[in-house]
Amino acid sequence: MTRRNEKVMHYKMYKAKKQWLFAGMGVVMMSGALLMGSSTTAQADTAGTATAPTAQAASNSADTANTDATQPQALTDYQNYKDGDYKNAQNQLDQTKTQVDTDTTDYNTQKNDYDKKLNQYQTDVNDKAPDYQTTDQSTKDSMDTEYNSVKTNYDNVKQQQTDINQKVTDANAQAKAAQDKLDALYNALPDSIKNAGKEIAEYNKTTKDTADKLVADSTANAYQTALKSQTGNLNAVLNDVDGFTTNATASHILVPANDNSDGSLTATLLGKTYTDANGDGQITYEDDVLPSVTADLKSDLAQLTNDPTNQAPLKGSYADIATLFNYMKQIADTAFPYQTADGTEGRITSGQATDASYDLMDNGTGLASGFGSTYATELLNSIEATKQQIQTAMEQNYTKTGNTFDEAGFTKSFDENLKAEALKIYDDQTSQIISIADSVLKAFQAADASGNVLWATSPSAGVKTNTLTATLTNAIATAKQQIADGKTALADMAPSDNFLTVAYATGDAGSGFTQTINSIWGNLYNTLDKFGMSMSPLLRYDAAGADTAATHDAAGNVIYSSDFVAANQPIYTAASTLANAITSLMQQSSVISDNYENVLNDLLTANGFYDLPKPEMTYLQTPTLADPTAPQQVNLVLGNMTVHLIYVDDGTPGNDGIVTVKMQALTGHNGDAASWTAVVPAGYQLAKDQAGSGEVTIGTGTDATVVVHLVKEATNPGGGDTGGTPTTPENGGSTDTPEGGSTTETPSGDTTTQPTEDNTTSTDAGGDTVKNGNGGQSTGTNTPGQSPQTGQSAGTSDEVNSSEPAKALAATTKTDTSATQTKLPQTNETDESAAAGLGLLSMSVLLGALGLKKRKRD
Repeated sequence: MTRRNEKVMHYKMYKAKKQWLFAGMGVVMMSGALLMGSSTTAQADTAGTATAPTAQAASNSADTANTDATQPQALTDYQNYKDGDYKNAQNQLDQTKTQVDTDTTDYNTQKNDYDKKLNQYQTDVNDKAPDYQTTDQSTKDSMDTEYNSVKTNYDNVKQQQTDINQKVTDANAQAKAAQDKLDALYNALPDSIKNAGKEIAEYNKTTKDTADKLVADSTANAYQTALKSQTGNLNAVLNDVDGFTTNATASHILVPANDNSDGSLTATLLGKTYTDANGDGQITYEDDVLPSVTADLKSDLAQLTNDPTNQAPLKGSYADIATLFNYMKQIADTAFPYQTADGTEGRITSGQATDASYDLMDNGTGLASGFGSTYATELLNSIEATKQQIQTAMEQNYTKTGNTFDEAGFTKSFDENLKAEALKIYDDQTSQIISIADSVLKAFQAADASGNVLWATSPSAGVKTNTLTATLTNAIATAKQQIADGKTALADMAPSDNFLTVAYATGDAGSGFTQTINSIWGNLYNTLDKFGMSMSPLLRYDAAGADTAATHDAAGNVIYSSDFVAANQPIYTAASTLANAITSLMQQSSVISDNYENVLNDLLTANGFYDLPKPEMTYLQTPTLADPTAPQQVNLVLGNMTVHLIYVDDGTPGNDGIVTVKMQALTGHNGDAASWTAVVPAGYQLAKDQAGSGEVTIGTGTDATVVVHLVKEATNPGGGDTGGTPTTPENGGSTDTPEGGSTTETPSGDTTTQPTEDNTTSTDAGGDTVKNGNGGQSTGTNTPGQSPQTGQSAGTSDEVNSSEPAKALAATTKTDTSATQTKLPQTNETDESAAAGLGLLSMSVLLGALGLKKRKRD
């Protein structure tokens, strides 16, 4: 950075949106450069013949709210309602829309949770109560508990859906009422006012195009004017750049590039896009950027020389001027990046660094300060001319519709809008300035923490690099305090036509505002720029000497070894971050906002007095909410059971004792006791102690078997035993049985023979189960002295022939031909399936095969 003990100066570079601006620190330059919009594209900056603002252009402009002291009461009423209750209604509608969106999201979440519970419930139903039916009370109770929980969730979701829809309906109704009232007030306005409103409404449709054209025209005009004023300096810089490119190293300065989906390689530099012109798989200054930049600038200089009025469009732009400056700075102040043979990034300190530093000082000063100041002044003039353009348009519209233009009201409104824009810009720009400085601070802190020896010692630096962190920390803290004070003072200032100029550059000491964007920017920029006096010797001397593997060529270039670059990455990162931050600050100094066109459009749009036609509400749309599926409750149904009544007469020869088999269908809930009733065949009567009815338990099976013992009806008129009296004494005991026979013992007071245990079950029509056999439900045979019971629910009795009841009879009878017959058993003993169509003969054969013997009458 030094030659003959002289210091090399650093210069500021400014940027309009994506266009780089170079200027001195003059107030006028800063005022205008900061007014240049950030969204202006490189194409928009392409210089052409500038079109000065005209009254005709002004006729396409208008201001915001203006108050005419003579306006009719109808207009006052309309404006008051539009700016008051109607605006509140619109805000409420917007808030409701936001809430409905939130509610809809919550509804979908709740419904998804409900659907999961419903699916689980339906799975349980299919498993425990198919078709939503059960005959079991406990199952019914269990499923009802789950159903009630799911039903509560369903009710909540359904109510949420109803509430959302009702919220939309109510909000739209309120908005409609506000719209109807506004329509009525509008219809009451005089025609002259409504006509003025229509004119301004048509004008407002053109403001965006007007703003875009204003940006393009103002930047083109600023470029052309600055170019004319800096022809000598620009020619000198172009000659310098030509020399640097001619003597450049074989490894050229790399520009970060992007691989596109179509396979192409592009790089965006200072607002313009470049391609890989020579097809070497990289984009560099020397090969792909500077050839087109220098060609365009030289063409523009020649055109201005040959045609001073310059009616033809120019090819270059302010971005091209910035590119020249950036290239020289890369050579002078950095170990520039290049692409190595293996595709990685290497570092080189240029042998032309000292010459580039002096060329920046000797020729760059005039170009940066002169070109930038002229460019910025033209931009500032275009902004300040906007007010006159708008005022002219408003006056024309008012006169055209027979209304009186209120100039004082117009000026007040314009100035208030200008102040509002300036306050937003001040906040945005200062925040970004601090953010840029913070990025450098983090890089310095990382270098401190790395313990890098070169960073800690920096032998060649006048100001040691390990002290930079503390210096920058203090500078940032000071800037933040200035910003806070500046926001307060600026907000208290009265609106004015030059409020932007005050905010950016001039300040207003009388109002207590001195913390301009320019001053805050300048303080931080100067601090960072001075760090170059430490970073440059660190890289050019200390690092070059420390890298014993570095290559030094005859031209004085130092090519660092890859191992050294990797080992000292904190130094390179800090240096690169510092260079990028200085560039970013230069860029930020000229950015008026994130979208310059929008700022101009806001200033050009009429939003108040005579801002007619009336606004229209945008009503809410009812959201599409999927209906939840309601759960279905499980029903408790009656179970069915078929009771097979086997009527047996042991004393009747030829049919093995079976008189007939009849079925009765019983119904009831699981666990209920259902009664059967004997229907005695003709010619018979119930045997002694045989009950005429009994009970079975529903749900223990689909079938149950009951043996009913009969005797012939009495035929002896003189009395005597008719066969209905059992042979067993009423006081119990036993009868003797001949040798080889068997004896059935009946305990005293018990009328039922204990059969072999049968644990089979039968299921009634309702699906309940009855356990048959001695381990199951009693057949209902009564003990001595007990009267027959009437069945709870009885069906018809059908006569069938079945072998299964015969098996039951066989299982319940234990006799011997020589023995005295005991009482017949009265309980169901086996599970049987009544099969109609089998005759009594087949039952007799089966019983004979089982060894059943007829009992003898007493």
